[in-house]
Amino acid sequence: MAEGARQVISISRSYMLPDCFPVPPRRSPPEIIQYKNVSITGVLARRCCRWWDARLFFVELSAVDKVQGKFHQASTGREGSSSSMIEEGIVMTTPTQKKSCIKRMSVGVLAALLSVGVAKAYAKNKEITGMQSIQFRKVVDLSHIISPTIPLWPNDPPVVFDVVASQEKDGYYLRRFSIGEHSATHMNAPNSFHPNANGIDTYKPESLVRPAVVIDIRAQAHDDADYVIGVQDIEKWEQAHGRIDQGSVVLFYTGWQALWNDPKRFINEDSKGPHFPGVGAATTKFLLEERQIAGVGIDTHGADPGQDTVYATNSQILAKDGIVLECLTNLDQLPAKGTTLVIGVLRLKEGSGSPVSVMAFTP
Repeated sequence: MAEGARQVISISRSYMLPDCFPVPPRRSPPEIIQYKNVSITGVLARRCCRWWDARLFFVELSAVDKVQGKFHQASTGREGSSSSMIEEGIVMTTPTQKKSCIKRMSVGVLAALLSVGVAKAYAKNKEITGMQSIQFRKVVDLSHIISPTIPLWPNDPPVVFDVVASQEKDGYYLRRFSIGEHSATHMNAPNSFHPNANGIDTYKPESLVRPAVVIDIRAQAHDDADYVIGVQDIEKWEQAHGRIDQGSVVLFYTGWQALWNDPKRFINEDSKGPHFPGVGAATTKFLLEERQIAGVGIDTHGADPGQDTVYATNSQILAKDGIVLECLTNLDQLPAKGTTLVIGVLRLKEGSGSPVSVMAFTP
């Protein structure tokens, strides 16, 4: 290739740029270069000065390319050339004798692009700023496996599985099942405690994706099966972990999940009724009014204490179409804060509740 011939190194389709595109003048190494709203500082600025000597420079991100996430760079090469190229990625036109520096320059150009806040351009895009994301390292299933032997609330219908088709006879395997709407790991609906209120089928999908905190009260529950979770338990947790965020689901880890495979101990019923810990009425009022929570969850068979016959916690939360999760498990695998819950309900028409699949995305 003759002296002064131009070489183009590119990565995809190209666009034409008129020769009138300005070339920055030679100058001593600057500390800051400002060009078309793109700032390059420090060492990168001094390197860019050398690139300018080779007649290489940046083109600002165009409005269209900000949306599409494409990065452009251009150079004019020598005077008198008819056009230059802008490429998706990195494009340089240089005298042939400088091609030994091309690779080093390419890496530097890409580093400079990253250094000028490309991420900010994305964040300003209206199509992106409204997006939400779940960041997690682990997914924990908070739902018990359903079987005919699970613990049941007194007088609730049994869990029944019937085989209705077999591989030998029908070529496929199929069962039908029967279960109470408030059995297994489940979520209660407003109409279970308030006449003419909403059923489980009315919850919007976005309302079932929630941040969660976990409050450990195992010590209190171990000493008193009828322990009523108080405001003092909330305040103690907040002293260690900070204020509970608005819209959170507050999960109470009583340790009762360990009794799941022993239904008699799990319900812990005697002549006075069930005995297990739960959230007190005053505590629920505090959480709803002072912390604006979305709901509560617990590893016992009820958010209310076993001896509470008015179901104050359920009634208060469900009056606001909130979330009440009962019979949770694996709460020991969750951190005190930072978890995101994704709750999958069975959309039973006008259901008073349903068994649920509760997935916890943990940091």
